[in-house]
Amino acid sequence: MSHDNGKRSWQEAFLVGSIYAEQLGYIPPDLRKATHTITIHNNYNGLMAGNNNIIIFEKRGAEHIEKGSIEEALFHEATHNYFNTMLFKKEDPFYGLWKQAQSKDNDYISYYAKTNDFEDIAESFIAYYAVKYKTERAGNLKDKVLTAIPNRVLFFEGINLNLTHLPTHLNSIHKPWQAYQIISSEDQRAIDITNDGLLTLKPASTDKSQLWQLISKADSQYGSSNRYHIRSMQSNDYKCIDVINGGRDDQSLHLTKCGNYSGQLFSLKPVDPQQYQLMPLWQKNLTKNLADHTPTLNCMSVIDNKRLKRLKITPCDDSLEQFFVLRPY
Repeated sequence: MSHDNGKRSWQEAFLVGSIYAEQLGYIPPDLRKATHTITIHNNYNGLMAGNNNIIIFEKRGAEHIEKGSIEEALFHEATHNYFNTMLFKKEDPFYGLWKQAQSKDNDYISYYAKTNDFEDIAESFIAYYAVKYKTERAGNLKDKVLTAIPNRVLFFEGINLNLTHLPTHLNSIHKPWQAYQIISSEDQRAIDITNDGLLTLKPASTDKSQLWQLISKADSQYGSSNRYHIRSMQSNDYKCIDVINGGRDDQSLHLTKCGNYSGQLFSLKPVDPQQYQLMPLWQKNLTKNLADHTPTLNCMSVIDNKRLKRLKITPCDDSLEQFFVLRPY
Protein backbone atom coordinates (compact mmCIF):
# COMPACT_ATOMS: atom_id res chain seq x y z
CA MET A 1 0.00 0.00 0.00
CA SER A 2 1.09 3.57 -0.51
CA HIS A 3 -0.16 7.04 0.29
CA ASP A 4 0.93 9.97 -1.85
CA ASN A 5 0.52 12.89 0.55
CA GLY A 6 4.12 13.74 1.35
CA LYS A 7 3.10 15.93 4.28
CA ARG A 8 1.95 12.98 6.33
CA SER A 9 4.10 10.71 8.41
CA TRP A 10 4.43 7.05 7.62
CA GLN A 11 2.49 6.32 10.81
CA GLU A 12 -0.51 8.30 9.49
CA ALA A 13 -0.26 6.61 6.11
CA PHE A 14 -0.10 3.24 7.85
CA LEU A 15 -3.28 3.95 9.80
CA VAL A 16 -5.18 4.99 6.66
CA GLY A 17 -3.90 1.95 4.80
CA SER A 18 -4.87 -0.37 7.66
CA ILE A 19 -8.52 0.71 7.39
CA TYR A 20 -8.71 -0.46 3.79
CA ALA A 21 -6.58 -3.55 4.41
CA GLU A 22 -9.10 -4.70 7.00
CA GLN A 23 -12.00 -4.15 4.60
CA LEU A 24 -10.19 -5.97 1.79
CA GLY A 25 -9.78 -8.90 4.16
CA TYR A 26 -13.54 -9.47 4.13
CA ILE A 27 -13.40 -10.28 0.41
CA PRO A 28 -13.09 -14.03 -0.35
CA PRO A 29 -9.41 -15.00 -0.71
CA ASP A 30 -9.77 -16.60 -4.15
CA LEU A 31 -11.30 -13.40 -5.54
CA ARG A 32 -8.74 -11.01 -4.08
CA LYS A 33 -5.73 -13.11 -5.13
CA ALA A 34 -5.56 -11.08 -8.36
CA THR A 35 -5.21 -7.85 -6.30
CA HIS A 36 -1.57 -7.45 -5.30
CA THR A 37 -1.47 -3.81 -4.18
CA ILE A 38 -3.66 -0.90 -3.08
CA THR A 39 -2.72 2.71 -3.81
CA ILE A 40 -4.38 5.50 -1.82
CA HIS A 41 -4.45 9.04 -3.22
CA ASN A 42 -5.57 12.20 -1.42
CA ASN A 43 -7.68 13.44 -4.32
CA TYR A 44 -11.31 12.95 -5.29
CA ASN A 45 -11.85 10.70 -8.26
CA GLY A 46 -13.61 7.53 -7.14
CA LEU A 47 -12.18 4.01 -7.05
CA MET A 48 -10.65 2.06 -9.91
CA ALA A 49 -8.73 -1.14 -10.57
CA GLY A 50 -6.30 -2.59 -13.09
CA ASN A 51 -2.89 -4.22 -13.36
CA ASN A 52 -3.54 -6.10 -10.11
CA ASN A 53 -3.91 -2.82 -8.23
CA ILE A 54 -6.84 -1.01 -6.61
CA ILE A 55 -6.65 2.79 -6.54
CA ILE A 56 -8.62 4.49 -3.78
CA PHE A 57 -9.13 8.24 -3.81
CA GLU A 58 -9.35 9.10 -0.15
CA LYS A 59 -12.40 11.35 -0.13
CA ARG A 60 -14.50 8.87 -2.08
CA GLY A 61 -13.20 6.05 0.08
CA ALA A 62 -14.27 7.98 3.20
CA GLU A 63 -17.75 8.40 1.71
CA HIS A 64 -18.03 4.65 1.20
CA ILE A 65 -16.88 4.02 4.75
CA GLU A 66 -19.47 6.46 6.09
CA LYS A 67 -22.27 4.86 4.05
CA GLY A 68 -21.14 1.32 4.94
CA SER A 69 -20.50 0.40 1.31
CA ILE A 70 -16.69 0.20 1.27
CA GLU A 71 -16.63 -3.60 1.29
CA GLU A 72 -18.98 -3.69 -1.69
CA ALA A 73 -16.86 -1.11 -3.53
CA LEU A 74 -13.64 -3.07 -2.94
CA PHE A 75 -15.39 -6.29 -4.00
CA HIS A 76 -16.35 -4.58 -7.27
CA GLU A 77 -12.77 -3.43 -7.90
CA ALA A 78 -11.28 -6.80 -6.95
CA THR A 79 -13.63 -8.37 -9.51
CA HIS A 80 -12.12 -6.12 -12.18
CA ASN A 81 -8.64 -7.34 -11.32
CA TYR A 82 -9.75 -10.96 -11.44
CA PHE A 83 -11.62 -10.86 -14.76
CA ASN A 84 -9.92 -8.05 -16.71
CA THR A 85 -7.32 -10.35 -18.28
CA MET A 86 -10.09 -12.53 -19.69
CA LEU A 87 -11.97 -9.54 -21.12
CA PHE A 88 -8.85 -8.09 -22.73
CA LYS A 89 -7.94 -11.42 -24.37
CA LYS A 90 -10.80 -12.07 -26.74
CA GLU A 91 -9.34 -15.47 -27.67
CA ASP A 92 -9.70 -16.68 -24.07
CA PRO A 93 -12.32 -19.51 -24.07
CA PHE A 94 -13.93 -17.94 -21.00
CA TYR A 95 -14.57 -14.77 -22.97
CA GLY A 96 -16.61 -16.68 -25.54
CA LEU A 97 -18.67 -18.28 -22.78
CA TRP A 98 -19.19 -14.90 -21.15
CA LYS A 99 -20.47 -13.34 -24.39
CA GLN A 100 -22.71 -16.36 -24.97
CA ALA A 101 -24.23 -16.01 -21.49
CA GLN A 102 -24.61 -12.27 -21.93
CA SER A 103 -26.45 -12.60 -25.25
CA LYS A 104 -28.75 -15.34 -23.93
CA ASP A 105 -29.79 -13.19 -20.97
CA ASN A 106 -30.49 -10.15 -23.16
CA ASP A 107 -30.73 -8.06 -19.98
CA TYR A 108 -28.48 -6.28 -17.47
CA ILE A 109 -28.43 -6.20 -13.71
CA SER A 110 -28.02 -2.40 -13.58
CA TYR A 111 -27.72 0.67 -15.77
CA TYR A 112 -24.00 0.84 -14.94
CA ALA A 113 -23.59 -2.74 -16.19
CA LYS A 114 -24.68 -1.58 -19.66
CA THR A 115 -21.60 0.67 -19.89
CA ASN A 116 -19.23 -2.06 -21.10
CA ASP A 117 -18.19 -5.67 -20.50
CA PHE A 118 -15.89 -4.70 -17.65
CA GLU A 119 -18.64 -3.05 -15.61
CA ASP A 120 -21.18 -5.68 -16.60
CA ILE A 121 -19.07 -8.52 -15.22
CA ALA A 122 -18.30 -6.64 -11.99
CA GLU A 123 -21.92 -5.63 -11.40
CA SER A 124 -23.24 -9.08 -12.29
CA PHE A 125 -20.68 -10.89 -10.16
CA ILE A 126 -21.51 -9.06 -6.95
CA ALA A 127 -25.21 -9.72 -7.58
CA TYR A 128 -24.39 -13.41 -8.09
CA TYR A 129 -22.37 -13.43 -4.85
CA ALA A 130 -25.27 -11.88 -2.95
CA VAL A 131 -27.86 -14.43 -4.04
CA LYS A 132 -25.47 -17.38 -3.81
CA TYR A 133 -23.74 -16.72 -0.50
CA LYS A 134 -25.87 -14.10 1.28
CA THR A 135 -29.31 -15.52 0.61
CA GLU A 136 -30.66 -14.54 4.01
CA ARG A 137 -29.90 -10.88 3.27
CA ALA A 138 -30.79 -10.87 -0.43
CA GLY A 139 -34.58 -11.06 0.07
CA ASN A 140 -36.53 -10.36 -3.11
CA LEU A 141 -33.27 -9.56 -4.89
CA LYS A 142 -32.68 -13.27 -5.52
CA ASP A 143 -35.67 -13.71 -7.83
CA LYS A 144 -34.82 -10.51 -9.69
CA VAL A 145 -31.20 -11.55 -10.26
CA LEU A 146 -32.08 -15.08 -11.42
CA THR A 147 -34.73 -13.68 -13.74
CA ALA A 148 -32.50 -10.97 -15.24
CA ILE A 149 -29.14 -12.76 -15.62
CA PRO A 150 -29.63 -16.54 -15.23
CA ASN A 151 -27.00 -17.41 -17.84
CA ARG A 152 -24.41 -15.09 -16.35
CA VAL A 153 -25.08 -16.85 -13.04
CA LEU A 154 -24.37 -20.15 -14.80
CA PHE A 155 -21.13 -18.70 -16.15
CA PHE A 156 -19.99 -17.76 -12.64
CA GLU A 157 -21.00 -21.17 -11.32
CA GLY A 158 -18.91 -22.79 -14.06
CA ILE A 159 -15.81 -20.81 -13.06
CA ASN A 160 -15.83 -22.88 -9.86
CA LEU A 161 -14.34 -20.02 -7.85
CA ASN A 162 -14.29 -20.60 -4.09
CA LEU A 163 -16.09 -17.57 -2.67
CA THR A 164 -15.95 -18.67 0.94
CA HIS A 165 -13.15 -18.07 3.40
CA LEU A 166 -12.75 -21.83 3.81
CA PRO A 167 -9.91 -23.67 2.02
CA THR A 168 -10.87 -26.29 -0.53
CA HIS A 169 -9.29 -29.68 0.05
CA LEU A 170 -8.89 -30.25 -3.70
CA ASN A 171 -5.65 -28.27 -3.61
CA SER A 172 -3.91 -30.67 -1.28
CA ILE A 173 -5.01 -34.18 -2.25
CA HIS A 174 -4.28 -34.21 -6.00
CA LYS A 175 -0.70 -34.72 -7.17
CA PRO A 176 0.12 -34.49 -10.89
CA TRP A 177 2.03 -37.78 -10.86
CA GLN A 178 -0.67 -39.65 -8.96
CA ALA A 179 -2.70 -42.30 -10.80
CA TYR A 180 -6.42 -42.58 -10.05
CA GLN A 181 -9.29 -44.85 -10.80
CA ILE A 182 -12.50 -42.90 -11.29
CA ILE A 183 -15.24 -45.00 -9.72
CA SER A 184 -18.94 -44.43 -10.27
CA SER A 185 -20.83 -44.20 -6.98
CA GLU A 186 -23.86 -45.73 -8.70
CA ASP A 187 -22.47 -49.25 -9.18
CA GLN A 188 -18.81 -49.06 -8.08
CA ARG A 189 -17.52 -49.53 -11.63
CA ALA A 190 -14.49 -47.69 -13.00
CA ILE A 191 -14.22 -45.49 -16.09
CA ASP A 192 -12.49 -47.63 -18.71
CA ILE A 193 -11.36 -47.32 -22.32
CA THR A 194 -12.69 -49.91 -24.76
CA ASN A 195 -10.56 -51.45 -27.52
CA ASP A 196 -12.08 -49.01 -30.03
CA GLY A 197 -11.22 -46.00 -27.84
CA LEU A 198 -14.66 -45.33 -26.37
CA LEU A 199 -15.35 -44.66 -22.70
CA THR A 200 -17.43 -47.06 -20.68
CA LEU A 201 -17.65 -48.42 -17.13
CA LYS A 202 -16.29 -51.82 -16.12
CA PRO A 203 -15.54 -53.62 -12.86
CA ALA A 204 -12.44 -52.10 -11.24
CA SER A 205 -9.21 -53.83 -12.26
CA THR A 206 -5.48 -53.16 -12.49
CA ASP A 207 -5.64 -52.46 -16.24
CA LYS A 208 -3.96 -49.26 -17.43
CA SER A 209 -7.13 -48.48 -19.35
CA GLN A 210 -8.64 -47.52 -15.97
CA LEU A 211 -5.82 -45.28 -14.76
CA TRP A 212 -6.01 -41.48 -15.03
CA GLN A 213 -3.98 -38.45 -14.05
CA LEU A 214 -5.55 -35.13 -13.00
CA ILE A 215 -3.43 -32.43 -14.61
CA SER A 216 -4.14 -28.94 -13.25
CA LYS A 217 -4.23 -26.09 -15.74
CA ALA A 218 -1.42 -24.03 -14.25
CA ASP A 219 -1.46 -21.59 -17.20
CA SER A 220 -5.04 -20.51 -16.51
CA GLN A 221 -5.90 -17.42 -14.50
CA TYR A 222 -9.13 -19.05 -13.47
CA GLY A 223 -8.07 -21.51 -10.83
CA SER A 224 -4.92 -23.50 -11.61
CA SER A 225 -5.99 -25.81 -8.79
CA ASN A 226 -9.68 -25.88 -9.74
CA ARG A 227 -9.67 -27.17 -13.32
CA TYR A 228 -8.11 -30.37 -14.59
CA HIS A 229 -7.36 -32.38 -17.67
CA ILE A 230 -8.38 -35.99 -17.04
CA ARG A 231 -5.53 -37.69 -18.90
CA SER A 232 -5.34 -41.38 -19.73
CA MET A 233 -2.29 -43.37 -18.58
CA GLN A 234 -2.94 -46.17 -21.06
CA SER A 235 -0.30 -44.90 -23.49
CA ASN A 236 2.19 -42.06 -23.91
CA ASP A 237 0.24 -40.13 -26.55
CA TYR A 238 -1.45 -37.85 -23.96
CA LYS A 239 -5.15 -38.28 -24.58
CA CYS A 240 -7.77 -36.62 -22.38
CA ILE A 241 -11.47 -37.02 -21.71
CA ASP A 242 -13.33 -34.58 -23.97
CA VAL A 243 -16.92 -33.59 -24.73
CA ILE A 244 -18.23 -34.30 -28.23
CA ASN A 245 -19.65 -31.04 -29.52
CA GLY A 246 -22.35 -31.57 -32.11
CA GLY A 247 -23.54 -34.46 -34.23
CA ARG A 248 -25.32 -37.68 -33.33
CA ASP A 249 -23.26 -38.22 -30.16
CA ASP A 250 -23.45 -34.61 -28.95
CA GLN A 251 -22.60 -34.26 -25.24
CA SER A 252 -21.06 -37.74 -25.08
CA LEU A 253 -17.54 -38.19 -23.73
CA HIS A 254 -14.59 -39.64 -25.61
CA LEU A 255 -10.79 -39.56 -25.72
CA THR A 256 -8.90 -37.11 -27.87
CA LYS A 257 -5.47 -35.48 -27.92
CA CYS A 258 -5.05 -33.20 -24.91
CA GLY A 259 -5.25 -29.48 -25.66
CA ASN A 260 -6.53 -26.17 -24.35
CA TYR A 261 -10.19 -26.94 -25.05
CA SER A 262 -13.11 -26.08 -22.81
CA GLY A 263 -14.52 -29.61 -23.25
CA GLN A 264 -11.39 -31.03 -21.60
CA LEU A 265 -11.32 -28.74 -18.56
CA PHE A 266 -13.19 -30.25 -15.65
CA SER A 267 -14.06 -28.85 -12.24
CA LEU A 268 -14.13 -31.31 -9.37
CA LYS A 269 -17.02 -30.25 -7.19
CA PRO A 270 -16.90 -32.03 -3.81
CA VAL A 271 -20.15 -33.70 -2.77
CA ASP A 272 -18.58 -35.00 0.43
CA PRO A 273 -14.97 -35.80 1.45
CA GLN A 274 -14.96 -38.87 -0.83
CA GLN A 275 -17.20 -38.06 -3.80
CA TYR A 276 -17.17 -35.49 -6.60
CA GLN A 277 -19.25 -34.21 -9.46
CA LEU A 278 -17.19 -33.59 -12.61
CA MET A 279 -18.26 -30.44 -14.46
CA PRO A 280 -16.76 -29.54 -17.84
CA LEU A 281 -16.06 -25.92 -18.65
CA TRP A 282 -17.93 -26.67 -21.89
CA GLN A 283 -21.57 -25.92 -21.05
CA LYS A 284 -23.29 -25.89 -24.42
CA ASN A 285 -26.79 -26.31 -23.07
CA LEU A 286 -26.95 -23.49 -20.57
CA THR A 287 -30.37 -24.30 -19.16
CA LYS A 288 -32.63 -23.14 -16.38
CA ASN A 289 -35.71 -24.43 -14.63
CA LEU A 290 -38.41 -22.31 -16.23
CA ALA A 291 -40.66 -22.65 -13.20
CA ASP A 292 -38.37 -20.91 -10.72
CA HIS A 293 -35.51 -19.59 -12.92
CA THR A 294 -33.01 -21.76 -11.05
CA PRO A 295 -29.76 -22.04 -13.05
CA THR A 296 -28.75 -25.56 -14.03
CA LEU A 297 -25.22 -26.70 -14.85
CA ASN A 298 -24.21 -29.86 -16.71
CA CYS A 299 -22.21 -32.72 -15.16
CA MET A 300 -20.56 -35.95 -16.24
CA SER A 301 -23.19 -38.69 -15.88
CA VAL A 302 -23.41 -42.47 -16.25
CA ILE A 303 -26.13 -43.56 -18.68
CA ASP A 304 -27.31 -46.93 -20.00
CA ASN A 305 -26.68 -47.30 -23.72
CA LYS A 306 -27.75 -50.64 -25.20
CA ARG A 307 -26.87 -52.45 -21.97
CA LEU A 308 -23.51 -50.70 -21.78
CA LYS A 309 -22.63 -48.07 -19.19
CA ARG A 310 -21.47 -44.94 -21.02
CA LEU A 311 -20.60 -41.37 -20.04
CA LYS A 312 -22.49 -38.28 -21.15
CA ILE A 313 -22.94 -34.67 -20.07
CA THR A 314 -26.43 -34.09 -18.61
CA PRO A 315 -27.97 -31.45 -16.31
CA CYS A 316 -26.59 -31.73 -12.77
CA ASP A 317 -29.21 -33.29 -10.50
CA ASP A 318 -27.26 -34.64 -7.49
CA SER A 319 -28.01 -38.26 -8.40
CA LEU A 320 -25.63 -41.17 -7.81
CA GLU A 321 -25.13 -41.41 -11.58
CA GLN A 322 -23.19 -38.12 -11.30
CA PHE A 323 -21.09 -38.93 -8.22
CA PHE A 324 -17.58 -40.31 -8.60
CA VAL A 325 -14.89 -41.45 -6.20
CA LEU A 326 -11.24 -40.67 -7.08
CA ARG A 327 -9.39 -43.72 -5.84
CA PRO A 328 -5.58 -43.32 -5.69
CA TYR A 329 -3.83 -46.24 -7.36
